[in-house]
Amino acid sequence: MTIIAQDKKKLEDTHPDYDSMLKRWQLWGAAYDGEDEFIAMVLKQNARESTKNFEQRLADGEVFNYSATIVDLFCHFLSQQQVHRVLGKLSDDKQWQMFQNDVDLYGTDYDVFWSNLETLASVYGFTGVLVDKPNSATLATTRNDEIKASIYPYFSVYIPENIPDWEYQRNSITARPELVYLKLKEENGYLVWTKDEWERWTLKDGSESEYELKDGNSGENNLKEIPFVWHTNYSNLKKPYLGVSDIKGVSRIQAAITRDLSNGSEIIKYAAFPMMRKPMLTSANKPGQGDDLAGVTAVLEFDPEQPNSKPDWLEAKVKEPIDSILAWMERKVLEIYRGAHLSNVHGSATSGSAKSGVALRYEFQQLTSVLTAKGNDLDEAELKAISYWLKWQNELTWIEGIEVNRPSSFNIDDLAIQLENCLIATTIVRSESFKKALQKKVARLTLPDEPEDTMNAIDEEIDALKEEESEPVVPPVVPGEDEE
Repeated sequence: MTIIAQDKKKLEDTHPDYDSMLKRWQLWGAAYDGEDEFIAMVLKQNARESTKNFEQRLADGEVFNYSATIVDLFCHFLSQQQVHRVLGKLSDDKQWQMFQNDVDLYGTDYDVFWSNLETLASVYGFTGVLVDKPNSATLATTRNDEIKASIYPYFSVYIPENIPDWEYQRNSITARPELVYLKLKEENGYLVWTKDEWERWTLKDGSESEYELKDGNSGENNLKEIPFVWHTNYSNLKKPYLGVSDIKGVSRIQAAITRDLSNGSEIIKYAAFPMMRKPMLTSANKPGQGDDLAGVTAVLEFDPEQPNSKPDWLEAKVKEPIDSILAWMERKVLEIYRGAHLSNVHGSATSGSAKSGVALRYEFQQLTSVLTAKGNDLDEAELKAISYWLKWQNELTWIEGIEVNRPSSFNIDDLAIQLENCLIATTIVRSESFKKALQKKVARLTLPDEPEDTMNAIDEEIDALKEEESEPVVPPVVPGEDEE
């Protein structure tokens, strides 16, 4: 395979969606980081501003990082409860156990990997995971040899900026879209995959634009499909592979707040203190002729040829513009949390009036809907990644029976209320099946972190109970406790 052949795309080519989205991806990434790169993106030099003053504004720039707050809150909600995983034979596989402790060959734990992946997807709208396996033919010929050499399939994460080109085609039989071409940007070149082959092109020594394919940097794709998981942060119906960023609107408001902060600092810097005005130096007004002694306060010059021109002091009036900036920023912050369905988390004090219970419940339902969709997409991505891992190991049949489910209930603060409702329900619904199902629910509410084997054993014990044994245990009333 030669990447520069007529029937292959050139290394410099990019997908049209990549070209249209690149600046937005860069803005979202910089907004989440909240560093100097974001300040440089959003602060612009005013037409009447000196370069020196603009450079000072950049150095003094501040970022209130609401993008990171929104993303981290969403990811916190998703990671609140333990993921339900049934792995079957895979859980006892020695290479899988090694893999769980070091998913990406950088020492990243399995659960930490998926948490970090969701963070990136929340920022950019999607992320990609390449499931690859080292070429171990020269080191290991058997499974035991691979275990001794710590060789197993591993994950590599790619953010959108590093996925410059791809191509999907409809399968002629199933009509499902299949990834048939993928180009990934690496530190020193590009990694190219097709359904039949892979190539790693690197920059030639001393060159900035010419690439070469060195010996050992290409080979056959034995899987006959590209082992790449396209994980979206809930799907975008218009462009399913791009997903939806959680901060697409937040980042722009954060940029506006950053500009407000910069403008407010300028007002304080130049207008919050008395400002002296004096004549500018001209041929008739040379240095040394009536120079004024000025302290650290700002000095403005005026044209001495103008009528009634004389040195004076300008009164500092900054309260109104500063108050206006603060009020406008406050409104923007409110809109950030409202748009993210997090007004209740942020608090209602900013809005000036308390929300009704119905409004809060509706907003919580919206937030739960968003989090559930994110969790479902993450489950789907994890199952797809596991299937590629098994395919590299020639154990794809193990995928049958494997389950990954993230809880769809994200409010754990009302545990006591849920338990009380369960006890009340047992006195109303006189059904043996209902009681047993309710007992299983209570067990999971009170033991959210227990391993799945323990919970399955509890379920079996509940199913084995006779009718008289399955009555809920209601605490006895101690005389005098509830009596006047």
